Amino acid sequence: MTLDGGEVTILACEPATAAAALTKALALRRDGKHFVLAVRVEDARAVRVREYSRELCATYATWDEVRLMFDGFGSTVAEGRTTLTSGQRATLADAMRLADAVAVSSWREYGLLAEAVAGVPHEIEIVVEPAASVPAAVAGERTDVVVYAPLERADELGHIVTALGDLELPVTIVARDAPTIAGRTRFVLPDRAAEALGRARVIVDAGRDDPGVALALAKLGRPLVISSAGGAVEVVSGANAYEPWNRRSILAAVANALGTSAPLVRAPHGSPRLRGRTGPAFGAGAPLVSVIVATYNRPVLLGETLAAIERQTYPSLEIIVVNDAGSDVRDVVARFPRARLIDQPENRGPAAARNRGLADARGTFATLFDDDDEMFPDHVATLANALIVSGLDVAYGQMINAFVTKAAPDRYVIDTLAGHDALLDHADIQWAGALATTAVMFRRALIERIGTVDESLVAAEDYEFWYRLAEAREWVRVREVTSIYFVRRDGSNRSATGARRYFLAHQAIYGKHPSGRPLVSAGRTAMLELFGQTAAPNI
Repeated sequence: MTLDGGEVTILACEPATAAAALTKALALRRDGKHFVLAVRVEDARAVRVREYSRELCATYATWDEVRLMFDGFGSTVAEGRTTLTSGQRATLADAMRLADAVAVSSWREYGLLAEAVAGVPHEIEIVVEPAASVPAAVAGERTDVVVYAPLERADELGHIVTALGDLELPVTIVARDAPTIAGRTRFVLPDRAAEALGRARVIVDAGRDDPGVALALAKLGRPLVISSAGGAVEVVSGANAYEPWNRRSILAAVANALGTSAPLVRAPHGSPRLRGRTGPAFGAGAPLVSVIVATYNRPVLLGETLAAIERQTYPSLEIIVVNDAGSDVRDVVARFPRARLIDQPENRGPAAARNRGLADARGTFATLFDDDDEMFPDHVATLANALIVSGLDVAYGQMINAFVTKAAPDRYVIDTLAGHDALLDHADIQWAGALATTAVMFRRALIERIGTVDESLVAAEDYEFWYRLAEAREWVRVREVTSIYFVRRDGSNRSATGARRYFLAHQAIYGKHPSGRPLVSAGRTAMLELFGQTAAPNI
């Protein structure tokens, strides 16, 4: 291998082979030869994930059971990045003292090495080359989420299977063998990798930490998902990172990737790049987006919400305000050129107001926004871009919760802020919806297939609507925070209602959408018990 313009000997080792490396290093020096010691140190948390997956696959018969065990696993491996024995530490230190320099594949790997072994030499070389083992993709229709882990046993990938097993998109995993547990996910052997990669709309690098593999996968021109525990984050820009010990993090990274483009290859020492904060650029031919705002007796808050929508950078936008038989807001709506008003003749609740707005909408995309929340200027552009790039039907972004108290009529001050990590899990949504109306955009044509918002529900009508939107349909996740959801401590949120009503609403939703899946049944029972603990019978 060439380093700094000259040919040098590379002696590769990892903690398990440190003793053999020391013996070889001593022999090289005794022969008067110089060499670079290439040390591979893997994050112990990633190692433990594979070990734990093997244990679970040997114990349980279904992926749902494995998933339940994994859900409580992440917090147990949050600390302790290295687990070298005292003998390995001493042996590695001796081998490094004999070397002219130490080569690692990333600064992250250097950090693990420095954490494990005191006195790492200062002459550090970062050596990363695209892995020659990654095959060229065979051209095909891009339909699958493809997990690339050709050196791993299938039973070591339980964290991946349980994270992606409920995706509606096909999932293909390239692994050394087939798993012991059957499931929806398709496994193929490495000799089928080229064909699988050709079908990839998203590629997940799930192998052992080798930034060279990520470099080679990035060159295939598909959105890429990489481990945050490895050095790939230093050599590719625009990939989506996940924590291998966190199932939800894996799902979130894949959902994010559905709305992104292929990553860029960069040098390991590349400077950080700021993401564009003004949102994507759109021309006059951008698809029309309909923003439907239901309002009732809050003219001041409505004006502030409409001002935020009017500031959107997205050029092709219509704002439909549906007044649910509340106080007159004609003067408020008239201040905003892109807004038009529909007055309901009688108060029928937010579901009916939203349906009235959807019936009047003309946009290719639609979003249901509350009259007391706020969009950042790039909100519509970011979600619309995710729908366009992914070709999927629904997109959702992240938001921040602002807890506020009333300072004057229709005036509030922010007390505290808290992030809201929205993530669609196709199993979770069958018993609980954690997505706010504020964050979701969808293709309006879906209404013809799934129906409108259920006006019979006394609460949680947005959750039931998301449920139908998610059936047999993948959503694209936008990782940026693009909106604010205001939580008003005086209970004036339109969604504020008694626990008893949520209890009854969820009972009705579960009856409308029955499931025989044990995992879903358990989740629904727990949800009803939660509401039942706080539900006063007279509410």
